[in-house]
Amino acid sequence: MLLKLGQLNVPVINFDSFVREVDADLGDKDRRVATMPPRKKPFSGKAKKQQVRAYYQSLSPTWMANACVVSGRGDLRTIFQKESKAAIDARKRDATRALVYAEDRGNSQSIYAYGIQDPSNQPRILTKPKWSRNMTPEELNGVDDRAFTQWVEYLEQETVSRDDGAQINLYERNLEVWRQLWRVIERSSILVHLADARCPLLHISDQLMTHIRTAFPWKRVVLVLTKTDLVADERVQKWATYLQTRYGQDVPVLAYSREHIDASNAALMRTIGRVSASIEHHESEDSLLLAAEGREQGTLSIGFVGEPNVGKSSLLNSLFDRKLVSVSATPGHTKHLQTHYFERVEMLEREDGDVTRVLMFDCPGVVFPRFSVPVLVQILFGSFPIAQTREPFSAIRFIAENCVPHLHEVYKLKPVEEEDGDWSPYTLCEAYATLRGFRMKGGKLDVHRAANTLLRDTLNGKKVVLSFPPPAAASTAERIAEAPDVETLDHIRKEISVHIDAVIEKLGEVYDQAKDLDATKQYAVELQYMVKCAEAVDLKEEKLDDGY
Repeated sequence: MLLKLGQLNVPVINFDSFVREVDADLGDKDRRVATMPPRKKPFSGKAKKQQVRAYYQSLSPTWMANACVVSGRGDLRTIFQKESKAAIDARKRDATRALVYAEDRGNSQSIYAYGIQDPSNQPRILTKPKWSRNMTPEELNGVDDRAFTQWVEYLEQETVSRDDGAQINLYERNLEVWRQLWRVIERSSILVHLADARCPLLHISDQLMTHIRTAFPWKRVVLVLTKTDLVADERVQKWATYLQTRYGQDVPVLAYSREHIDASNAALMRTIGRVSASIEHHESEDSLLLAAEGREQGTLSIGFVGEPNVGKSSLLNSLFDRKLVSVSATPGHTKHLQTHYFERVEMLEREDGDVTRVLMFDCPGVVFPRFSVPVLVQILFGSFPIAQTREPFSAIRFIAENCVPHLHEVYKLKPVEEEDGDWSPYTLCEAYATLRGFRMKGGKLDVHRAANTLLRDTLNGKKVVLSFPPPAAASTAERIAEAPDVETLDHIRKEISVHIDAVIEKLGEVYDQAKDLDATKQYAVELQYMVKCAEAVDLKEEKLDDGY
């Protein structure tokens, strides 16, 4: 039998009052437990990609369109000025032009068409402005900011006033990165300047060398050629001789080999020990403020400086025989000044025992300003990240025109279309994309990915090693300096005369007939240096006549 609710003796419950009573009895913690968690929002794959992209953009070099950038403190991303869209589009249109190989132009050293051997193409670098110990941090920052702004304006004015119309490279525009370099210079007794042995003149800053010698004459500099395993021993030795002549006997030049790492480490530390023995203690405002890291207690401070991707962090890891700092082929991977104590003091081979510990500084890479060095050269030799390249085909052209054997022979490439004639940067990338199966979503060949892969292979020396000997005039200058008599000078003078005539003839051909501006600049530079050699012969002859 069914009973109605009203027939049962059941108390009536007021649920509203019941909920209020229970809620009042629960504490905050219990209430949180009793409360159901909020519903999770879905996180799509697209949103995840955007999150990852934002993270890596925070680590990547930043493009800035304005001329003067003063970064916020603590922001150590490499900052470059943004290239114009017109310049990039012009290089993209040139990607389909047929290659003109270096041997067809009569000179494989096309790198010197950009005047990298000319010190006048290196403008003044940003140095630490004068300061006082009585300044507040805000005043110091203001002094640095004004100096940086004035320096950028100076570089712009230098670019405008040049008669040859040479443009400045993509140099470091982050004040914080320059501050890291200043600190390393101030705190180090010995500066180890590293340079890629494939073309050291692209990485050695004459302005930095001059600044150290003039502002800190008591400090010493050691030049170290890295990545020598990618270059023939004979060429490395020629570079060492050339650089020793260029910078003087007081600047040791060493070759660092990964294949002979123990011998290289021993030679480097032994050289530093010998050089440090001649350093006299000097106190300045900087050293007093920084306390020179306890040099009075027998500490020798060594700073490793140079452009990005020359192997500073790798060298430190090999010295300590463990992974102290992470390394990467991406320029600017080292973000902050890093300090490490080196315990193997005996490697200095100092007999006086004055040095009881060694302090080493790893400085972030700094891209120094240079005129006439295009982006493609910076990409190929590691001072600009390949992943950020907006137009890779001009760099592919440089590789292909200077590569022996030719690039398509190295990678065994075949034209995509049978009617394709001479190779061009674009058709090379098309062929390589076909070989590797690089395609985009719609099935179109991904030539940009193919180009970037070829650039990374070249930077790492995987299949193509893009290295250059010292400038041709260097060996001639050495012969002139070492000439023992007038007869030897007469023989050199005849060689120079024949060389000048040949260069003038080639110069007329490439300018009047081929209209090849790159080759014209190349021969003009070569002619200029041969004329200087002819003048050096006359000076040497006068000295020999005077009995010197």
